[in-house]
Amino acid sequence: MKSLTVTIGTMAMLTMFAATSAHALSPGQRCDGAKSKAAGRAFASLMRCLHSNYAHEAFALVPCVEEARAKMVAAFEEADTKGAGDCFTEGNGAAKWDEIYAFALPYSSL
Repeated sequence: MKSLTVTIGTMAMLTMFAATSAHALSPGQRCDGAKSKAAGRAFASLMRCLHSNYAHEAFALVPCVEEARAKMVAAFEEADTKGAGDCFTEGNGAAKWDEIYAFALPYSSL
């Protein structure tokens, strides 16, 4: 009886995962997913820059922040290019960076 329950549970999970595969996503969802991933990486990079600036007096903050910004904007542009008109919002890399930067600043001195 226990093996039947495990088998049914396994089949249910496999069915659930098969129904939510990446191939089931629309091009717009894939584009926005790539942008979300890039934004998360940019936030993490920015927080590392801010932490390093706080922890080390000789740390060059501006180049670190500019590199994180450039990588995020480039990733957004790449997602827009791959999406070829399917992205829900195009050309928003710089604006989203400004939002991420404004969100991260209060946490820079914790």
